[in-house]
Amino acid sequence: IMENGDLEGAVPESLFNLPSIQT
Repeated sequence: IMENGDLEGAVPESLFNLPSIQT
């Protein structure tokens, strides 16, 4: 997800808090 800058703004910080999402 981090690779796509567009998603960074669309996805809430709560999702980035999950290690499984930060693959």
